[in-house]
Amino acid sequence: PNNDKRIVSLDVYIDEEARQQGGYRERVSSLVEQASNIFDEFGIEFKVNGFYDWKSDDGAENVERLFRDLKKERRKSYLVVGFSGQELGRDERLGFSEILGNRVLLVDSRDEVMNRQDLIHELGHVFGLEDNYREGYMGANQFVDSSDSLGWYVDEVEKIRKYKDRKF
Repeated sequence: PNNDKRIVSLDVYIDEEARQQGGYRERVSSLVEQASNIFDEFGIEFKVNGFYDWKSDDGAENVERLFRDLKKERRKSYLVVGFSGQELGRDERLGFSEILGNRVLLVDSRDEVMNRQDLIHELGHVFGLEDNYREGYMGANQFVDSSDSLGWYVDEVEKIRKYKDRKF
């Protein structure tokens, strides 16, 4: 564990579909804690500041449109995480963020391992990491925990340290 730790506050926006499933606070809190365990090596800890209702666009057919909808929500803290229970197309990816952005969208896959990997992957973009499409989605490169393939270039993970103290 890194003693020079930055606490990053997250505002979590939950859409109406995810709220209907119940247990979302505990599930998202657990995912954030697991992400913190991975980012701890880089001196970053994520803490949920609060949960907020989000009326997501029910006409969104892909994550990019849902992400644009999430960007309309006001931001109360450093970083916003949107958690959606919407059913998207079978081949649609389940996470979205922008490189060095301040928003992360996670669409509930109903699989906690996949949700965990998607959240960590998208949080990596917030700290400057780019996708590794040479290996395909969620590619074979390793990051911190050798059991996780998070789809980033291994030689780029040091960017997390570089951008650790960035302003959101």
